[in-house]
Amino acid sequence: MKKMSQPIYACFDITNRCNLECKHCIFKGEVKELTTEQVKEKLDWLDNNHFFSVQLAGGEPTVREDFEEIVRYAASKKFALSLATNGTLLTDEKITLLKECDFRLVQLSIDGNRPENDSLRGSGTFDLINDALDKLIDAEIPVGVATMITKKNKEHISELVSYLGKKKIKYLRLQKIIKNNILEDVDVVTFIKVYEQAKMYAKENNIDININLPCYISEEIMYSLCEEVFIDILPNGRTQSCFVEKNCYQKFIPIEEVTEIPNTYNGKYYVCSRVI
Repeated sequence: MKKMSQPIYACFDITNRCNLECKHCIFKGEVKELTTEQVKEKLDWLDNNHFFSVQLAGGEPTVREDFEEIVRYAASKKFALSLATNGTLLTDEKITLLKECDFRLVQLSIDGNRPENDSLRGSGTFDLINDALDKLIDAEIPVGVATMITKKNKEHISELVSYLGKKKIKYLRLQKIIKNNILEDVDVVTFIKVYEQAKMYAKENNIDININLPCYISEEIMYSLCEEVFIDILPNGRTQSCFVEKNCYQKFIPIEEVTEIPNTYNGKYYVCSRVI
């Protein structure tokens, strides 16, 4: 595979602040964040270095008082823009803003049905997020969904696949809790089983939905392109090549080597050494 000459995709965490207190979050705690002008300077730098795609993320990016100003400035650079948000603060005005600024994708976090989701994200969040989902779809803004697999929702993922398939979202990315040992966490073998069951359910029921793995678990290849194509800009402006760790070693280990069940998948899946 030809090596990229430079990264082309940036995830810009414009804040670490958030209006929720999700149990599994590894980005808790306020840190110094860039001013509006400093954010614009970073966007200038990305533009000057020919980055193709920029995702605004956090924390929860919409909590910034200058969110609209940042969005409009980013849109002036002609990036392929996306937003990663918990969705609970997506007002009609913000959705109109995203539409006007031609956002290519909004990724929402939905962790199963109401009981499973609200167990992780807080009471009432399921209804708020799904209201945002419907409004984004009505505005014809493409939507992706990220879902944490937990002990509480692992038996109900097929229901989520069916529900989201009817909404015609772009993708469902299944994610594993990392760097945070909470009771709801599942082991990596269970995670893979849920992933395979979700894909099989979609196929057997003719549900048109892309079901993806997170960047830290790889299927059939034992390396990552993170360092070649991706950078993460932290709220304080520091840049790194991984959203989890400061250094990116790109060492992917066969899942069999990190589980107590040998030869489970015969080299089909690999997990990043940074997150185990």
